[in-house]
Amino acid sequence: MSRENRLFWYDAVRGVSALAVCAGHLRASMFYDYADVTSREHWQSLFYFATGLGHQAVMVFFVLSGFFVGGSVLRSRHAFCWRSYSVARLSRLWTVLIPALVFTALADYAIGIAWPKVFIGDGYFFRWASGPREEFYSDSALTFLANTLFLQTITAPIFGCNGPLWSLANEFWYYLIFPLIVAVAYPRLRVASVMYGLIAVGLMFWLPRNLVFDGLIWGFGAILYCVRDKPIFKKWWSQMAACVTTGGLFAASLINSKYDLVNRVANIDSDLLVGITFAFFAWHLIALPSPKTAWLGEIIRWLSDISYTLYLFHFPITIAVGAYLTDSDQFQPTFTNLLRYSFVLLFILMLSHIAWLIFERNTNRVRQWMRSAVGLQTALRVTSKQ
Repeated sequence: MSRENRLFWYDAVRGVSALAVCAGHLRASMFYDYADVTSREHWQSLFYFATGLGHQAVMVFFVLSGFFVGGSVLRSRHAFCWRSYSVARLSRLWTVLIPALVFTALADYAIGIAWPKVFIGDGYFFRWASGPREEFYSDSALTFLANTLFLQTITAPIFGCNGPLWSLANEFWYYLIFPLIVAVAYPRLRVASVMYGLIAVGLMFWLPRNLVFDGLIWGFGAILYCVRDKPIFKKWWSQMAACVTTGGLFAASLINSKYDLVNRVANIDSDLLVGITFAFFAWHLIALPSPKTAWLGEIIRWLSDISYTLYLFHFPITIAVGAYLTDSDQFQPTFTNLLRYSFVLLFILMLSHIAWLIFERNTNRVRQWMRSAVGLQTALRVTSKQ
């Protein structure tokens, strides 16, 4: 999106969500579990809660992805081009994913030499909060290839130690299935609608059940795109009240997700609850004016820009940090150690920014190269002349 058309609050949510995932993994690698904290204070409870929402942040990512990517499909439904769409999506994913896989391989090699015990025994699986579990660990070339094809958690394990890569498989298959579903509903593609429908159903039967279920959360984002210009309330004060109310419901769903209270009573999945309450909250966030503080806007845009790179690159670094600390064991959450944690978090952000400068910032160049490679530009010129 152009700088002028970007949605400030969606940028803020995306950036903060990526930061939440990274902060949670880093906290798990540096500090003892909350149950092992020797002297508890109120600020520590808040710190552990705030850095324990990484999984919920991924559900928020799914909703935003459904809004932007699903929205692009709905917006171009009458002139949808599979080739153009595939190039756009794969260039976006691969430009960061492939370097991240290489970085993971290098990091695993270095960690394995310096701290080989890190990958031995399932005790570390729970410490790192996203793996690797010893019996599923694989850094083979075949696993590398499978991860570039988004088959991790489906027919292959996640590559190396980079556990957060699981969600990339979800994203890719949602990108593929959603246009198939949309294609069924529009007359221009009516002749092929049965084929598209069968492919979509076949994929949903083939894919893991939990991946398909989380697709409902992604779908909330597509629904959000459809109603984005239809606010329920038109007065500014009523919009603000609606934003506060839905924001409160979203916050309540986050609290519930830590204790799973609703699921015990009404058998409603906590991830689904997080997704739907955030979708309602995001609906009202669209109309919320952005703050006029220029420096805040720049920070939010920067954090949003590097969010994808941060998500894919941070985990091997957090494992290296945790491995370095294994000789002296983890830390108690004191103010001094919290300051140390903050410096490491800032270091990871800086490394992610460097990776963004090298790779993700050049996504458009990669996209243009891919378009030329598949002859898309030539096809588009011929179509425009006709």
